[in-house]
Amino acid sequence: MDPAEEKELVERARADDKQAREEIARKLYPPLLASAVRMARRRDVAEDLAQEAVFRALRAIRAFDGRSTLFTWAYRILVNLWLNFARQEGRQRTGTLSFDDLFENGPSAADGAAGPERLAGDRESLQRLWNAIGELPDSLRVTLMLVVFEELNYEEIGHALGCSEGTVAWRVFRARELLREALQDVLQAPG
Repeated sequence: MDPAEEKELVERARADDKQAREEIARKLYPPLLASAVRMARRRDVAEDLAQEAVFRALRAIRAFDGRSTLFTWAYRILVNLWLNFARQEGRQRTGTLSFDDLFENGPSAADGAAGPERLAGDRESLQRLWNAIGELPDSLRVTLMLVVFEELNYEEIGHALGCSEGTVAWRVFRARELLREALQDVLQAPG
């Protein structure tokens, strides 16, 4: 959503324009759901978290100050919901998510002219990567996901997570370091 369109939608939503609120919900829900799936690692929990994040963002739209994008602001709400959920459940991991769940159809022959052996190896490596990401501490995993999957810059991530850009940089560095350690055998395998 371009900044001018976003500003206009927010102003209309603040004035209780039902269509503007519905449009904001339609634009926010899919990326928030995708992020929630990667955080919660369970589709049912992710759907609840994403819906609640959209609901809370719309309920508090008058508090949105425009210093970040609407998505970044809503993402912070989502992250807080996820962290509260994880604490209430008394666990950091809420299940396992397969590579196929993450990317609905998984890799296919259409994703490159790879043969079945290569695809099987890629699938196994990607599943190991996803499992290793799932084992990261929440703060590192969420920060890494914002960089890799959401393609946000460090300033946007810092705003979404309520931390400095330096903290974001350290978390990304540490997450990548832990992933390199966990996947050392895969990274050193002949290609």
